[in-house]
Amino acid sequence: SLRAGVQVVSAPQLFPTPAPVAEQLVRLADVRGGMVVLEPSAGTGALLASLFKQTEGKALGGVTVVEINQQLAARLGELWVADVRCGDFLALDDLGRYDLVLAAMASIGLLGFLSDLGIRAVMAQVLHWQRNTTIAGE
Repeated sequence: SLRAGVQVVSAPQLFPTPAPVAEQLVRLADVRGGMVVLEPSAGTGALLASLFKQTEGKALGGVTVVEINQQLAARLGELWVADVRCGDFLALDDLGRYDLVLAAMASIGLLGFLSDLGIRAVMAQVLHWQRNTTIAGE
């Protein structure tokens, strides 16, 4: 039933990405087979839904999802085949290397107010990614 499928979660600093925005962001990211993808602030999973929808049939190299809210992280783990981690991505030091970082910048709190260059610098320092990593964000 619809009632069984709807869950309400209260999460401070939760800014869900509208589905049309998520779809456009993933489309612009040009995700290709074999890519290793990180979603550092997954929230309700709008970007993940678009990612998996648009990459259907492409074998990704892996998807890592970080969400600070335990309830949301648990739900993401139920819905998607991904390495789901519960925590603040800025505090995690074992995230690995990624070809693509998908993030709706407003969803990572105060970082959403920084300039694009500031965001890239902070994320590059925190994530220690390899050369040619792409940041796809709004």
